[in-house]
Amino acid sequence: MREALDSCRDGAGGCIDLRIPAGTSGHNQSERKKETMTRRMIVLAVVLMALGAAITAGGARANSMPKDAKITGEVVDLPCYEGKNGARGEGHKSCALSCAKKGNQLAIVENGTNTVYAITGDYSANKNEKLIPFVAETVEATGEVTEKDGKKFIAVTSLKKAGKS
Repeated sequence: MREALDSCRDGAGGCIDLRIPAGTSGHNQSERKKETMTRRMIVLAVVLMALGAAITAGGARANSMPKDAKITGEVVDLPCYEGKNGARGEGHKSCALSCAKKGNQLAIVENGTNTVYAITGDYSANKNEKLIPFVAETVEATGEVTEKDGKKFIAVTSLKKAGKS
């Protein structure tokens, strides 16, 4: 058998050369163009997906970036406000005070926009100890506002009743 292979290499014995010519892959030129276009489309798709993910991640970070703000609105008991059709005001004050003293989350409902800002930070510590005098009152709050999962938060740094110094 070895002799037969040697005779094929030498071109003798009527052997058929099955080697693929150098520089070709065995496909015709149009098939190579299709393969090249397919590869380019795959690369383009991957790049676009990565770009989309980067933009989405950048947008999420931008929403959570704290910014200083001054908000005027009423201090409410958040569970009652959300669960009892916007319970607030003087008629709900005794319930709100009771819930606040138990440590329920308090929030500020901004005048004009009705945007709800859950209160975080030192003012909400110790079962809302610093917020109790302001429950159901209109206040001016200053602090860092953040947003997460569509909800707004304010880490209050100063708080006073609206219209008073």
